[in-house]
Amino acid sequence: MCSSIEKYLDRIVDDIDRPLFEEAVKVASVGASRSAYLMIWLSCAEALKRRFREAAKRDNAAGKIIGEIEEKEVHQKAVDKYILDKAKDYGLISEFGHHELMHVYSSRCIFGHPYEEAPTEEQLLHAAAMVIDFVLSQPLKLRQGYGRQVISSLIGEINFLDDQEEVVLQYADTTLFRIDESLYPWLMHSYWEELEKIANDPTFGICFRRGVSFSYAILARSTCEIFSAEEWHTMAITYPSISIAVLADERYFDGVGDLTRDFLVSELLTRGDHDPIFLNQLQKLDHADMLTDRQQERLHTFIAQPSYSNITQGNITLVFNYPKTIDDLKSHDWYKQNPAVNYIRLQGTSQVGLLKRNQQVELGRNILQAAEGNANSAVGFIAGFTSQKTQWPIGLIQGMLLECFTNERQEFRLKVYVIDFLLRYIDTIAVPVQRRLVKKVVESIQASKLKTPFFLREQIDKALLKLEPFPWANDICDSLISIRADLIDDEWSQ
Repeated sequence: MCSSIEKYLDRIVDDIDRPLFEEAVKVASVGASRSAYLMIWLSCAEALKRRFREAAKRDNAAGKIIGEIEEKEVHQKAVDKYILDKAKDYGLISEFGHHELMHVYSSRCIFGHPYEEAPTEEQLLHAAAMVIDFVLSQPLKLRQGYGRQVISSLIGEINFLDDQEEVVLQYADTTLFRIDESLYPWLMHSYWEELEKIANDPTFGICFRRGVSFSYAILARSTCEIFSAEEWHTMAITYPSISIAVLADERYFDGVGDLTRDFLVSELLTRGDHDPIFLNQLQKLDHADMLTDRQQERLHTFIAQPSYSNITQGNITLVFNYPKTIDDLKSHDWYKQNPAVNYIRLQGTSQVGLLKRNQQVELGRNILQAAEGNANSAVGFIAGFTSQKTQWPIGLIQGMLLECFTNERQEFRLKVYVIDFLLRYIDTIAVPVQRRLVKKVVESIQASKLKTPFFLREQIDKALLKLEPFPWANDICDSLISIRADLIDDEWSQ
């Protein structure tokens, strides 16, 4: 019989719960099944009491229960059934577990009587299995009282915990392990109710950020299935500030249902009208291809409206904001062109480099066009190439150089107002890159048709004067000379 119940020893999670069960194994090994049964029950009752004592360190409700148990024991009153009932009420054991353990308790009362029959091996095995399954193999899980204390500390004590996500996640991992998983929905609902109250109070900013990270930890354990799609929608409407902070994250946005996602997008757009930082989160969702066509349409329509100062404050990248930037550069309006060029300068080479090659070329063409129209920021942008010694993506430079000679419709005409700055910059880059640029320009010139021949000879002569100091540009010069030779010799082309 010893080997039959000894197998359960390895399933006891806390060493402190082992001694009484080991005593049951020992007495069972000498055939004292009655004593073994009593020791099995005793190991169950004492383990439950110990769990209440542990919970009482963090939960006043558990403290009240352990106080009542001790008072009964002082007055020599029976406490076993009381312990079982309170363990069920508190959540230490399930309803089914309570039913099974009550059977063990009732049998214990019978087998404890010296004139009754001793338990059979099957009955002893059943008692051991039930005590192990429902108590000794289960880690302590705390209930609402502990959860309320955790929320109170996270919300009410600014210095309770750092707001760095890594620190909060470590704390949450330890805390959530102690809480019954069935309480996670209640915990999140209760926590969000408090977080929503402080969402717009900057003095509680650290507490709100802690709440976002703690919510991430809950969702990492339970996934978005913690609530149904309808429940998520209700949560988002009821607690909009914490909802957009947590659920608009790429990890969870997809799992909250269509209605909730539509609400989050609408809320972010509404708030983005006053604080551009909210647009940055929508940009991330768009980059992750998580927005529907309709949501993308709403976002891009909205993005086309704000000023570049708001776009910059919202950390909206050039890749995302490319359509608006191109439209503004093409506007022939200095009040739109200059801010657009300044925005490109702030985005820098890294963001321009993230554009597709054809987009870089288009961007370069349009900056050159704006400079040709005397938009100060565009002129300054190109003029600053050599002094800044910044290595701009070659696609951007290619677009500018092409635009000096041909337009996007493959029509030949000359725009050389700022070509001097551009040529001096190209003169500093690697020879193989120079050759590739020249080849692209020559091919474009040779494939083009004249936009207008009027005064073109004079314009070509001016362009040749600018190009001739740069030997690497000889092939471009030859192409221009060829066009000049083919012009009709009349007064309009002189």
